[in-house]
Amino acid sequence: MHKLTAAQATRQVNRLSGLPRFAELGKPGIAEMVRVLCDRASDEDHAERTVTRWIDTSKWLPSCAELVEALDATPEKALSLKPNWECEHCQGSAYERIWLLVTYVRHPSGHQKECEEKEITAEVAQQLMNEVDGHFQKVCSAVKYCRCKFGQEIKRLRLIKMAENEDKAHRGSKREK
Repeated sequence: MHKLTAAQATRQVNRLSGLPRFAELGKPGIAEMVRVLCDRASDEDHAERTVTRWIDTSKWLPSCAELVEALDATPEKALSLKPNWECEHCQGSAYERIWLLVTYVRHPSGHQKECEEKEITAEVAQQLMNEVDGHFQKVCSAVKYCRCKFGQEIKRLRLIKMAENEDKAHRGSKREK
């Protein structure tokens, strides 16, 4: 894996200079952002796509923590699969809205409640919204990965990223011992 050099990271950080408060960063702040990119970006393309996405979607300068989150949310490799804007379930977002009937069941000890979730249609959810009492049953909306190819590719990439992060955390906790 080709990591980012300090010069490449500095170029990407300098692209953020058009955002408010960049001038207030100073050399120490810029150095920290460069460090984050060097530590977290898999390569220059990953850093560039992350910074481009931030510039395109945000009105403020990211903190180092926000930059870490943005890097983690940006796939390391550009997606070969493009969103399907015509998908009837997700309209290209990769996520589809679902409805759940959540039923709370009192635990035999009487102290905690267990819940059972059942996926229901939007029509059934609409009918039940005024019928459930809210204490023992609720109708909730949620999202899940869409069944379309794009949704499943996003799901696959997120699972890989989660496994990599767990592995990093596991290796880090071994070092601390």
